Amino acid sequence: MALSENVQLEWSPSDRGDLSLTNQHVYEGSALEFNSSGDVQKCSASGNPFAGHSLEEVDNSAGSAGDKDVQVRRGEYGNGYMAKVTVDGGVSDGDEGTALYASDDDTYTKTEGTTNCRVGTIYKVLDASANLALVHFEPVQ
Repeated sequence: MALSENVQLEWSPSDRGDLSLTNQHVYEGSALEFNSSGDVQKCSASGNPFAGHSLEEVDNSAGSAGDKDVQVRRGEYGNGYMAKVTVDGGVSDGDEGTALYASDDDTYTKTEGTTNCRVGTIYKVLDASANLALVHFEPVQ
């Protein structure tokens, strides 16, 4: 039946997960990677696998790795997720399909380098003058 009023949908919680945080302070929106121990940490140009984005601020800087968990957007059923971000170094029409990397928890670039964390693919250039792109983020599962 066609809608005649607003309907509040219940979204699946399977697109997020609580992951063990290393001894760092992360902010909501931080790009995170897995370290060699399996904990998540801020992307840090270390070439580690991309884990997703923090959905909350968590301060574990005074603790030990694993003392606290952080809720992370992971994508549903291994399909990733979309978000708008500013791309350092700019974007232009025709960049759709270009791989995107992170050199820290909020710096995205088209430059692979030797240690940047591959985070996803540019899906659409939204505003080239503002370096804004819609990105399909692809965390490792």
